[in-house]
Formats: sequence, C-alpha cells, structure tokens
Amino acid sequence: MNENFLFYVWKFRLYDLPLQTTTDEELKVISPGRHNLDSGPDFSYARIVIGDTTWAGNVEIHVNASDWEKHKHQNDPAYDNIILHVVYNSDKNITRPDGSEIPVFELKGRIDTGLWEKYMNLVNSISKIPCANSIRQVPELIRDAWLDRMMVERLEVKSQRVLDRLEQNQNNWLETLYQFIARDLGSPVNSLPMELLARATPYGLLARYRDDLFRIEALLYGQSGLLPDPDGNEEYVRELKETYEFLSAKHELNKMDPVSWKFMRLRPPHFPTLRISQLSAIIHQSRHLFADIIEADSIKDVLKLLSVHASTYWDTHYRFGKPGKESIKSLGKDSIHRLIINSILPITWIYAGFIMNRDLKSKCLAWMEELHPEDNRITREWKEIGVEARSAGHSQALIHLYDEYCISKKCLNCNIGTHLLNNQKNDLQNSTFL
Repeated sequence: MNENFLFYVWKFRLYDLPLQTTTDEELKVISPGRHNLDSGPDFSYARIVIGDTTWAGNVEIHVNASDWEKHKHQNDPAYDNIILHVVYNSDKNITRPDGSEIPVFELKGRIDTGLWEKYMNLVNSISKIPCANSIRQVPELIRDAWLDRMMVERLEVKSQRVLDRLEQNQNNWLETLYQFIARDLGSPVNSLPMELLARATPYGLLARYRDDLFRIEALLYGQSGLLPDPDGNEEYVRELKETYEFLSAKHELNKMDPVSWKFMRLRPPHFPTLRISQLSAIIHQSRHLFADIIEADSIKDVLKLLSVHASTYWDTHYRFGKPGKESIKSLGKDSIHRLIINSILPITWIYAGFIMNRDLKSKCLAWMEELHPEDNRITREWKEIGVEARSAGHSQALIHLYDEYCISKKCLNCNIGTHLLNNQKNDLQNSTFL
C-alpha cells in the first residue's frame, strides 16, 4: 500500500459504504476537497459530516496513523486544524495540540482488491508506457482532452526556461528570442556554443547592420572564433576577416575560443559554419525579429521568415577553405519546425500571458496544431501501441506525457490511467476488499 494510491481512493471515493470513524461515528463525505500538491495537508477545502456536525477544512492521508508522528506533523501548526485523518491502518491515536483526538477514517477492508490489482499492474508494467496493453480501452475523447492539457503543460514547462533567461536579459524579449533561436540552430551538439555566440554578439549590435548581410556574417563568424587565416584564393574569407577586425575594434568585442565548436559525428548540414550563416540570414530578412513573430497573421508567415539559406560561398562549402559538391544550404523543414516548437512558441506563449492576450495564446495553440508531428523515438513508441501523433501539438503532448507521467509511473495523476482504474468503480458491490 502507498499514499499515492490512497490519495486516489479518497479523491474518487473508491471505498466501500457506509462510512464511519474508528470511534463508530457515522461519516459522510460531501466533498473530498482539493488535492494539495505543495507543502501542507494533503487535501484542502474538504467538507464532511461526522455524526450531526458538518466540518470544513483539511484532510491528511497516511498509510499508517503513526506516520503522522513519523512525518513530524505534530510540530507543524499547518496540521493543527485537520478535520479528518484518513489512514489505511489505524495503529495509533493522534491528538491535536489541545489534547483532542483527530477523527480517523480507516480504509482497511474498504478498498476493492481488483482496483489495487489494476493499479499494481500499471506501476509494475515492464513497458515504458504502463498502459500500453490497455490504452485502446480509453475513449478517444478522453485521450484527446488529456493530450490537450499535456500540450499546454509542455508549453508551460518550456516557458519556465524563457522566464529564467528573460530575467538574465533584463526583460529584453527580442534578445531572449534571438538567443533561443541561436541555441536551437546549434542542436544537437552545438547548442551551448551557439547560445554563447548570441550572448557575445547581442542582437542590438547586429540590428545596426540589419541591411548588410555580409557585416552580420562577419560579426558572427569573427565572434565565433571560426574564421581562419584566409587562403590566397578565398576572397570571401579574407573580406570577412578584414571586416570583423574593423568592427571588433570599433565595438570592443572579444571573440570565443574555437575549441567550443563540434564537427565530429555531425551531418554536414548541421555544421556550425552553415548554421551561423543561416542565423545571419534570419536577422537580415526580419524587420524586427520579435515583432515579426508576434504580429504574424499565420504560421505561413513564420515559416517564410525562417525559410533561409546560407550565403553563396556555402553553396560549395561546408567548412572554411574546403570546397565540396555544389548545393544550396537551405535551413531544412524539420529544423524550422523545431525552431518554432522549441523557441518561438514558448516565448510567444509566455509573452501572451504577460500582456494578458488570449487571442495570442489561442494563436500559439493553433500554430501547434498546424505544424506536422515530430518523428522521434518517443512518438514512434506511442505509434507502436496505436496512438499516432496528428500534429506538432499532439506529438509535443505525447512527449510530455511520456517524460513526466509514464516514465515515473504517475498513472494516478493521469486522466488516461484514472479512466482505466475508474472502470472498477461500478463493480464495488460484487468485489472483495483489502
């Protein structure tokens, strides 16, 4: 037996009736209260009737009544006004500071054994998705409603990173967006160097040269430390070097150590040399990067803004001074979608909350539904059990559900898991109890 399961039993009233306290007083539950996930009593705003008296307040739940003292609640004033102590095993009488006994409701012998077995089957499942064998029993309406909530939770989790960075940037939304885009362009292995590059080369500086793509590239390549000494035939590299030296002296810049950058085991389209040029192109073709995103009428406008390619030198190169097969180095569709999902949408979402703009929040959710679903290890695992992502919003929801609920077996906090368990609720009269 564990407390999480007892929380679930109490919350959904999955116990045998009628009820009485351990002192044989009649007990009625008008409302089990609100589950408190922070510190303090487990349920607040509960309403119960003991005998002829109606009580409103907090409920505490333990496996054993003696856990009260084990958890040191007797020393915490937050527990002085508990109206009911719900336990599986009443092994000790617990009193308030004034000496009065706290009423106790013992669950032993009142919980359906089938319900417990279903729960144990979920938490002991060897599958990373505990309900893999039973999720098809859950109506699609319930699954979709829960995944909608997971999509919002995913945005909220990502938004916390935005808030942390926004504070570091003294509430500069534009600088924060630029840093996030740079970081995501460096994915998977050059995220940190790209972020450091963005912080070493502020957007405010680059914006001065927004109309001059070459100067933006010179600043970013120079700051990255990747600019080599120019070869005699490499006019582009020589001009980048000369331009950077001039701008570096003018703005008193300090470049990065090139050792930070990784090329090994990377597909050439992900080389940082190309990503820096593509970042330069995004800055060059935007009027005001943050405003362009926030004011976009449709996801097509955002896709257009991010549909860039590296400058012509890179048509025949992946690294400085190393010519190769000619091809236009465009920012790929998957990379653009990743930028939108991981950077643009979380920042737009938190900004919408900051200015209390519901329409902008709705636009974020609509854009998530318009983007195609991600194809990765987690979404493929869901697909194997019959749950296929239909959009980026759907795939983000499935990733969040997997990471935050399935892996840690939080089935009792998941509406899909509780639906599977709640099917047992209607069979209590024909069941045995533990």
